[in-house]
Amino acid sequence: MPYDPQLFLHSAWRSTPATLAEHLSYGKWRSYRHLAELSIILSLAVAGKYPRLIVSMPPQTGKSELVSHWFPVWLLDLFPWARIILGSYQDDYAATWGKKVRNTIQANSDQLRVRISDDSAAANLWSTTEGGGMSSSGTSGSVTGKPAHILIIDDPIKSREEAESLTYRNKIWDWWTGTARTRLNPLPWAPYSVVIVMNTRWHLDDLPGRLIARKVDADLARYV
Repeated sequence: MPYDPQLFLHSAWRSTPATLAEHLSYGKWRSYRHLAELSIILSLAVAGKYPRLIVSMPPQTGKSELVSHWFPVWLLDLFPWARIILGSYQDDYAATWGKKVRNTIQANSDQLRVRISDDSAAANLWSTTEGGGMSSSGTSGSVTGKPAHILIIDDPIKSREEAESLTYRNKIWDWWTGTARTRLNPLPWAPYSVVIVMNTRWHLDDLPGRLIARKVDADLARYV
């Protein structure tokens, strides 16, 4: 049977990443007002309203749990052929998000349409049976796997000490321009890919700062 995402939009809990998170976590994950708004913006990013998105919120506000965990689950449930890359300051940290997404999908096979392929299920690189999947890696290395429709950059800078280092800031910028950005592919139904950059702002010249200063895709960008 052909996959029709409209069949699943009739379920209210599939409307946004936040409603899906509340449903699948049986209320353990709570959609506070700032997260509910961010969830809607993530939905609009996929729809093409804000395909270039910078999320800058204080630490411990739940942004990573929503963006790096529940958002990929929501996206792959609707579009199991979508390919996601998640980059962070360290391979192990990035892989924890890939593992959480994979485990959530596997634990909710009775409610979700998406399925994890048996022959590709590592924490840092796994595929769906529809050809989509998720690749997670640190910003110090290469991005493995296929090109991505969705790129999530979650905390590329680990600490204020790294943020104060021009060498390290240049290293992150080189990773963005030479590695991460080159992996982007447009979504099949639209002429754009989606990029979400998320980190605590310790320095004006960090990755979000440089993107803003250079007005990268400024006509499409949204700063949260």
